[in-house]
Amino acid sequence: FEPMAGLADIARGLGKSEEALDYAEKILTAIEAGPLEGPDRGLWIHLVCYQVLAQTGDHRAPAVIKRAHQLLSHRAEAISNHKFRQSYLSGVSEHREICNIWKSLLKNN
Repeated sequence: FEPMAGLADIARGLGKSEEALDYAEKILTAIEAGPLEGPDRGLWIHLVCYQVLAQTGDHRAPAVIKRAHQLLSHRAEAISNHKFRQSYLSGVSEHREICNIWKSLLKNN
């Protein structure tokens, strides 16, 4: 699903919201069927879907970023070393962005 997320991200960046939303819809159907497995960057894929949905004003955007944050938190909990865990959460750009968006949504509610 990473190539599809890449296409959604490009379409979003070009202002082609309908096209971006079509790609995101296909990804979301797969995500809702079960967690993404394999070599794809699952958290980045969730982030791109959130960005597309947020840009188009879709009400599902908060649920997508919540799912991404839960997945990220679950993975971070498996890292016993505090410094490594912090690096995992803040040293990877998409992880940092997911955390920032989630904090922002919590603050605004």
